[in-house]
Amino acid sequence: MADSFNRNTLTPSQAEQMRALGVLALTVNLTPSFENVVRRHNEQVTTIEAIAKDLNEDAQALATNGTFILVVGGVVAVGLGLFVGYLLATFLSRNITHIANVATQAAGGNLQARAKI
Repeated sequence: MADSFNRNTLTPSQAEQMRALGVLALTVNLTPSFENVVRRHNEQVTTIEAIAKDLNEDAQALATNGTFILVVGGVVAVGLGLFVGYLLATFLSRNITHIANVATQAAGGNLQARAKI
């Protein structure tokens, strides 16, 4: 292949064609095509960055909603726990409160007071 470009082995018409090819290669301006490719690449990168930003904002919104739901759920669970605890304590202490009231009446002189057990 290297011999095909040797000036001594080329015919005059081949040498002229090689010279014309070299001139053509030097005169073809690839800058506009290259700049077009670079511009399109930059547009794609910008588009991808915008999409990533939108996805990040969506993920942030989902995370915020999830956090809000967890906090509200926790507050509701604590409130329900306190309410159920209050009801259970009231139910269990009702008889003890009744006995304490009867004992107070007996201490006050009402010897007829009786506790219902």
